[in-house]
Amino acid sequence: MWLLRNFVTSPFGRAFFAIHVSEVAAGSIGVPRARTKRNAYMLSAALAGLAGASTPISSAISGRRPSGCTARWRCW
Repeated sequence: MWLLRNFVTSPFGRAFFAIHVSEVAAGSIGVPRARTKRNAYMLSAALAGLAGASTPISSAISGRRPSGCTARWRCW
């Protein structure tokens, strides 16, 4: 929560919010629209990759398989 709050109040978070509200208005006050969109895409890809990589690790630690895994189908 601390990281999220710091991100939202940082200049990067404010640029993301400005693009979210209105691209035209954000561009008119000097927010680089293409770079901000690219950074948002890269951040979301990194978070999705981190979540995907942590799923097998947490399953291995807890000893539980994801819900779609049965004895017939291998999940990983």
